[in-house]
Amino acid sequence: NLPPNVILQIADELANTDRLGPPSALVPLLLACKSLHAQLCFDNNKALYATIFKARFDSRAPFRRLGPRASWTSNVAAQLRVNSDALRRLRRGDIYSPLIESDFWTAFLMCVENDGRNYLQLKWARVDDLVDRFVRARLWENRELYNGWPAESNINALALYILFMMLD
Repeated sequence: NLPPNVILQIADELANTDRLGPPSALVPLLLACKSLHAQLCFDNNKALYATIFKARFDSRAPFRRLGPRASWTSNVAAQLRVNSDALRRLRRGDIYSPLIESDFWTAFLMCVENDGRNYLQLKWARVDDLVDRFVRARLWENRELYNGWPAESNINALALYILFMMLD
């Protein structure tokens, strides 16, 4: 019986209690009942998820790079999903994940668009440790095919760039 704006305020506060990592604190509220789920699910409330993105990730750099289109609610909400899924997988630390190149692209864009918040999210996901392990193990795979040098590939270039950007 709560007004929708009160429910949205509760969801926003709950999602942002801990701003590092995916907004997992919102899940129990989504599972509480069908009515809450219908009001707060991703498909029905892109504005909520865009607000959550702006509280967790850097949003000014994409606007500078891509223009007003980058600030459309649906695009910002979709980026929350992309970043959260990638961070969750990167945090697992599997250097042989079938999605690691895609996740490295996401991490690369987060590095490029970093104004401070993205770096904290990448540190939460322990990307620096993952990329270090990747460089030590996978970068050198099949080096006998390249006269002892690492293969020239997107994933290797991404790993080295992310490693460089995560150095402190």
